[in-house]
Amino acid sequence: CLKPCGPFFAQLMEEKVLLVAGLAGLLIALYALRHFSALHGSGGDTAESKTEKWRRDPDADKNEPVGNLQLCVPLPEHLAPYKKTSVFTVGNCPKGLVTRHNTKVGTWGVVRVTAGSVRYRVLSGCDAGCAIDIPVGQWFWAGPQVYHQVIFMSEDSSFYVEFFGATNETVEPPKFIPKEAVEAVQ
Repeated sequence: CLKPCGPFFAQLMEEKVLLVAGLAGLLIALYALRHFSALHGSGGDTAESKTEKWRRDPDADKNEPVGNLQLCVPLPEHLAPYKKTSVFTVGNCPKGLVTRHNTKVGTWGVVRVTAGSVRYRVLSGCDAGCAIDIPVGQWFWAGPQVYHQVIFMSEDSSFYVEFFGATNETVEPPKFIPKEAVEAVQ
């Protein structure tokens, strides 16, 4: 008969505590490994192939990419710019850009910061809840149909959006951006 106050019971309880602590540690380690792998690549992919190749830019010497978000929605290499907005500031930015919005099917929006910094918040998809601050001279993209918002980090911040699509298609930018703020990319 096993009595709760006996030495065998105490040893059994101590082993259970160690087992639970060990399992908790293992779960934490697995979570950290999964998170690290998602951010920095895993398996045969190098960090270059997993992140930087998706952010290539013809002006790469002038505009450096930032962040590790949206690795599950990479910027395909076959895209071409077809429209871009004028530069937006706190005073002239359409309300639709600073509230929850998304891009259309097949449309990628590349946010290019020209002054100060802006925060890009992901509101849906694989990186929902994540945010990244984009400093001047750097850029980030909004994948197709991913809900997001752009937040000015200071009064002097400014940015423009370049719209990309497959080279054989013409996709219109979101309707909340005034037509006069959009120009065709030649």
